[in-house]
Amino acid sequence: MSNKYEDVNNKDVKKILEAFFSKGMANQIDINDKVIELVWEMLSSSKECTKAMNFVPRPQGLVASPMYVAKELAKIAYRLSSQKDDSVYHICKVFSARGYATKIKLAGMGL
Repeated sequence: MSNKYEDVNNKDVKKILEAFFSKGMANQIDINDKVIELVWEMLSSSKECTKAMNFVPRPQGLVASPMYVAKELAKIAYRLSSQKDDSVYHICKVFSARGYATKIKLAGMGL
């Protein structure tokens, strides 16, 4: 079987899997082309979620005062302008991991 992603370092893929799942689960997965593609999709999904989360105001009380709205808009603008390319919200990681865990496990088994 040809390896479409021969330039991809399997250790890098394992590190990503460890960050989203656990070291134990990551060690059980054999890296192949399908796993690499699914990991890439999972990362893209979590990044899209993170972009969306940057637009969400943080909780306040029952009524948002004009001062609160102004502060939240400033914080949102800051998050959007200073977002690091490698940052992902934990909730986005968890959500993406849940959606891809079974697919990645099966792909690692060659199914």
